[in-house]
Amino acid sequence: WALRMGNQKEHYIHIHPGRYSQHTIRVRASTLKTAICVMAYINVHKRFPPDLELINNVRKEFLDAAPVKSLSATSGLRRLLNILNRL
Repeated sequence: WALRMGNQKEHYIHIHPGRYSQHTIRVRASTLKTAICVMAYINVHKRFPPDLELINNVRKEFLDAAPVKSLSATSGLRRLLNILNRL
């Protein structure tokens, strides 16, 4: 990931994923924010594995984001959560 200062006052930083680097998966910024918040939540509350209800509660409470409709094994969020869980 590359971080750089934002160009506008309300945007503090820009996060850029590596495009062609090895072991790269590309996900939307909302997916990255969701995964980080979910991992923080489950580490504090010792609740694993995260299910769809937990993920949607975290998205609503902390990110003011719309709920996720499904969490398939091939979704970017599921893949990212699996990667972060291995760290």
